[in-house]
Amino acid sequence: MTRRALHLHVAEPYYFEATNGASDLIGWTETPEYESEWIVHFNKYWRLGDESFNRVLVSPRYDGEVLDSLDRRILGLAVNIRRWREDGWHFDMIGTLSPHREQA
Repeated sequence: MTRRALHLHVAEPYYFEATNGASDLIGWTETPEYESEWIVHFNKYWRLGDESFNRVLVSPRYDGEVLDSLDRRILGLAVNIRRWREDGWHFDMIGTLSPHREQA
């Protein structure tokens, strides 16, 4: 599988950046492009409330959008962000997803 570097900006909850010192997360996925949801992995743990996480499940926020259109977008794609808990994936964040581009 191909590893794709991704930039995930967490827009909600608004206090995410205050808790973590950043709202822009750099991670990667190996999920095939054609899948409707991608698992995004991070090299570090992030906090939301009393819980830490190092991977999320993202899916398009709006009907008709698809993740494989990411490379054709300028500003990224609005996404729902879910975290893994004991009983499955739970929605609790929204943001934008775009390919990670190295800074010059």
